[in-house]
Amino acid sequence: MNTRPNQTHTPHPTNAAGPSSPSRQSSAARLPPTPAKELLAEFWKLEKAAEKMLEGLSR
Repeated sequence: MNTRPNQTHTPHPTNAAGPSSPSRQSSAARLPPTPAKELLAEFWKLEKAAEKMLEGLSR
């Protein structure tokens, strides 16, 4: 429950036109979503790269 009075939601400028607006649709919107398995593989690849960078900074 929101206890703050007079608080309203302002849409992000890039989403102001709405997801179904023809002016906001791109060719990427017509592609199927990336499978979770691929997203997780990319995440762990980036995570390992970030850890290596942090190790290098701590030396």
